[in-house]
Amino acid sequence: MPYYVITTFDDPEMAKKIGREAVEANLAACVSIIPALTSIYRWKGSIDENEEVMCLFKTVDEKVSDLEEFIRKEHTYEVPEIVSMKMDRISEDYRAWLVDSCRVEE
Repeated sequence: MPYYVITTFDDPEMAKKIGREAVEANLAACVSIIPALTSIYRWKGSIDENEEVMCLFKTVDEKVSDLEEFIRKEHTYEVPEIVSMKMDRISEDYRAWLVDSCRVEE
């Protein structure tokens, strides 16, 4: 089953670095980076507002845990957002490409 794994970063270059490393390690087939988000959130008793970028990692179920751990290890946030969602409806051609792209090359 294909999944989206979503996280945000305050640094676009860090998002690109981690995204590229995840694809190179076959943890994700693709990472889409969405720029210029404004996040408003409660943190340690106050309301904060920051500019962020969102990353949509596209992966498969057997890679989700490893990808989540990779993001957690590499992320600069104390508590990074890591949300995984199943892709319930996906075109067969895209699914085939995604699954094939997450295979470990030998």
